[in-house]
Amino acid sequence: MTDRHTLAYSSIQDDDEMVSHFTGLPNSVVFNVVLDLCSRFDINYYQWPVVTISCADKLFITLRKLRTNVSMKTLASEYDVSRTTISNIFLTWLHVLWEVLFNGFMNRLPSRQRNAQCLLQSFATFTNCRVSIDCTEVCCAIPNMFVQQSLTFSHYKHYHTFKALVGVAPNGVITFVSELYPGSTQPRRHGEAFGG
Repeated sequence: MTDRHTLAYSSIQDDDEMVSHFTGLPNSVVFNVVLDLCSRFDINYYQWPVVTISCADKLFITLRKLRTNVSMKTLASEYDVSRTTISNIFLTWLHVLWEVLFNGFMNRLPSRQRNAQCLLQSFATFTNCRVSIDCTEVCCAIPNMFVQQSLTFSHYKHYHTFKALVGVAPNGVITFVSELYPGSTQPRRHGEAFGG
């Protein structure tokens, strides 16, 4: 062990504003629910099991990376482990979150009847609506290779991005997220899925 001050989950868990800032979750109660759901599964690590960091901190590292895009090097330094260990945690727990949250809860479009039970006022005149779709772009690091740079550069955003198509039910639940596509990818005409 070192004297290094780690920004561990335990250091912010009693401050909902900090939990929200670092994880995107509203408070520690929601964080603990997600942690409990994830802990019910056998977790198969991409490289090797990481036993020196608690499950709460592994989830915190993953959510913090997603929310703030803190560098792997910074996280490695804070937890006094290698960048490879942080990458192993991040990739593993990203997959766990995908399985628990997407495949477990959000993998189907709700029926019209289900939507009608919790329809927002702004959708009151759209009673047949099952999902709203839109494309979103997330910033990414500039790739080293020129070919990849040209693929990820978004002329719309004027920086390097990945795009995804997102579907949201009228009650605000995310029901669909496509694979990521390079920022230069253009949607096909007539609202079809992205072209390759």
